[in-house]
Amino acid sequence: MYAAHFGLTERPFSLAPDPRYLYLSDAHREALAHLLYGLGEGGSFVQLTGEVGTGKTTVCRALLEQLPADVDVAMIFNSQLTSLELLAAVCDELRVPYPAGTKSLKVLIDALSHALLDAHARRRRTVLIIDEAQNLSSRALEEVRLLTNLETTKEKLLQVILIGQPELAEHLARRNLRQLAQRVTARYHLRPFSEPETHKYIQHPPVKPLIDIPRMAEISEKMVRDALDAFVKRDALLARDVLRRDDEVDELKDQVFRELLTYMMADPGTIQRALALILISRNLERIADHATNIAEDVIFIAEAKDVRHHAEEAAGKP
Repeated sequence: MYAAHFGLTERPFSLAPDPRYLYLSDAHREALAHLLYGLGEGGSFVQLTGEVGTGKTTVCRALLEQLPADVDVAMIFNSQLTSLELLAAVCDELRVPYPAGTKSLKVLIDALSHALLDAHARRRRTVLIIDEAQNLSSRALEEVRLLTNLETTKEKLLQVILIGQPELAEHLARRNLRQLAQRVTARYHLRPFSEPETHKYIQHPPVKPLIDIPRMAEISEKMVRDALDAFVKRDALLARDVLRRDDEVDELKDQVFRELLTYMMADPGTIQRALALILISRNLERIADHATNIAEDVIFIAEAKDVRHHAEEAAGKP
């Protein structure tokens, strides 16, 4: 109804967070900085609270994009779990094997402990993110706290980010959870947008390059596969198809550049991220160029073979 009446290209007011419309206000950036600081300090717990719809999930997604490659992340979205179910879910997220159907907390804790020690030996860090954490029982939170007891002389082997509504802060303020509260190294409460921030959000352009770049990657990858296949099979038709797709990559690259320029002008704080996306698109273009070079070689060889064949036929005629 809305799309038809207002001439929109897609349905508005989706409840699911769409990365194409990512907007980090000053408050979101500050929240993200607190999360990164808390993890960087090597503490046990980091806490992020906010009312429904203030963008906690948005900040979490932005955090995931900035975590280094040596970090393993376990995401728990369903917090209506018992202690046993929560530890089993963490094992599942980290792909830690445990006996099927086990009812023993000790078995799960031992499995996680061994996995965390193994990850540390491989110089990897582990982060557990629990969304809607205000729903966790005191017992479940205590089990998570006990997991963070595992540490070396310099750092914790498990860091936990608790994300939830304001009730989470009230929950952690209880006396029976004071040991956990003392381990929270960074806290931030996301407030709703002010009126000026709301205007900025409405004027913020969608991040469509995040859609175009995966499409570029998909086409470039297929071009390389088909070009190598054409080279092995000496298939000139397949090689010409590769050349046709090179034009699509060029068009997408130009479109990415134009949109990222608009994006940076609208929000100067995104320049670093936009430049990274431009670098990615250029690398994808180079991959497509390599595929094009292979395809052109295949076509050249095929055409040279045809010329030689015709010359041999002509030479054989009386």
